[in-house]
Amino acid sequence: MTEETPSPAEESAPEQEAERADAAEPADQGEGPEAEGVTELPQAIQPEKGDIPPAKLDELRPICTLAEQKYQTVRAQIKEIRAAQDVLRRFQAREEGLTPVDVDNAKKKFNQAKQSYLQSGNQINDGIKQVFTVARTYPDDLTVQSIYQAYLAKLLASLETRNAVEPLVELLAAAEFRFEPPEVSLSEAEEQRGVTLEKKRTEMLEATGRVVNMLEVRYRKRQLANRVRQGERPAGIVKHVRTLLRRDREDLHTYIWLAKLVSNELEKERNQNKRVEMRDEVLELCKKAFSMIDDFLALQRITIQADRDRRRAEYVKSITAIRKPLIAG
Repeated sequence: MTEETPSPAEESAPEQEAERADAAEPADQGEGPEAEGVTELPQAIQPEKGDIPPAKLDELRPICTLAEQKYQTVRAQIKEIRAAQDVLRRFQAREEGLTPVDVDNAKKKFNQAKQSYLQSGNQINDGIKQVFTVARTYPDDLTVQSIYQAYLAKLLASLETRNAVEPLVELLAAAEFRFEPPEVSLSEAEEQRGVTLEKKRTEMLEATGRVVNMLEVRYRKRQLANRVRQGERPAGIVKHVRTLLRRDREDLHTYIWLAKLVSNELEKERNQNKRVEMRDEVLELCKKAFSMIDDFLALQRITIQADRDRRRAEYVKSITAIRKPLIAG
């Protein structure tokens, strides 16, 4: 689980979380909490033209109702987890006024809350395959795509046990599931430009599609992080991360993770020409990452300047840690 104010450095490197093996967390009680679930989604789904049949749409209602209930549970549990973490942090800092009993109670509350948190998050995850399949089957249905967007956001926002949730994802997760077609209307300016209702609807569908793509990339990175923990060869993971980077060029975290992965592989490479190629790739990724920090923070809609400054410093620190050894060498 992340700290109360998780750093962007932690958000950007899911493979590092696997290496830490949750070292910062208190020891689990008994059998310990279950693992964080991430489902491999179907690859080949035949799309259908037109809107979804009402009966088919109704099949999503109980799934989304349960997801909303569990998401609210998740948000409540994270407050308890962070309160327990704060006690442990203060104890480690040797602050006065804390006793061993306080620490023991904090550890118990942490483990109990985390168990509930993981169970709720995994129950949300259980429904993603069906929602994903429906969304892929009816790509032109704006109602379905909006539901899928909300589901992905809530699911990602419930997976904070290994990486901090981005502020933008949390904002998107606050959206309600709406099973009625969204209202499509034109402003006076749009009417003057000759925009039609059908064109406006198409623009809304395209905008939703861009957000869905952004969220899907983040979910698939969670899948890849799980595969790292399961021992999959890093070279294969690098290939998949490159593909995700092509899908979403605005995700700063992907640039940083890919740079770290390639940098790690560079240390094992013996072919000098290949080493030069890999080094150049890492440096180019770092250069791009540096250049997009401010745009990424703007995308996150972080309004508190101190928070933006802290996050920016963390990103700079993360990128510099990858880049510096290559420059020095």
